[in-house]
Amino acid sequence: MRVALATRFERHGNHWKPYAGFNNAFEGKCATFLAILSGWRCMREYERGVRMGFIKAVKNAFKNYANFRGRTSRSEFWWFVLFMVAASVAILIITEVGISTSADPQLWNTLAQVGTIMIIVWFLATILPVSAIWFRRLHDSNKSGWWYSLTAASSISGFVLVVLSALQNETLFRAGMAFGLASGIGGIVLLVFALLPSTAGPNRYGELAADTDMT
Repeated sequence: MRVALATRFERHGNHWKPYAGFNNAFEGKCATFLAILSGWRCMREYERGVRMGFIKAVKNAFKNYANFRGRTSRSEFWWFVLFMVAASVAILIITEVGISTSADPQLWNTLAQVGTIMIIVWFLATILPVSAIWFRRLHDSNKSGWWYSLTAASSISGFVLVVLSALQNETLFRAGMAFGLASGIGGIVLLVFALLPSTAGPNRYGELAADTDMT
């Protein structure tokens, strides 16, 4: 026991004290541990306060309603996409239920008519923020926002046909849905671009978004 203590302590009169080398080593380990702990706590604060969540992403997207400049991180973009998909599917389900329960396919019931109006209003209300966030997401990987035109053209064509379906023609409505599907196929390239990581640091479209996760 005295031999083990002697490796860490030295005798000062009637007292044993840690020798200087042990103190330095101990302080160094403590400093390293505290630095790691502090870094972990800072990261947790960062994730809670800065990293984009669902509600913040949706709010930020509508706040930048028609902002086609700058950059958007992947987290903000994908949270907003989730919101758009969920809302759009809900509206389409309402419309499809209305059409399927109509006694006459050429004479839609009230639910089908309301659903069609909701599709038109929803499209008009979101065309700008959706286009804008696509532009900013493409900018984030240093690509032109005009790549978005790959899917925008067929989306608009589909919308026009859906509007014409307000004449209560099921064929036009189905054609509009087909154009919508075509826009999804054309969007495969855009999907790949949207999955790309952000350009590290500034690029030709501006500074890196504050909530960007580079992993």
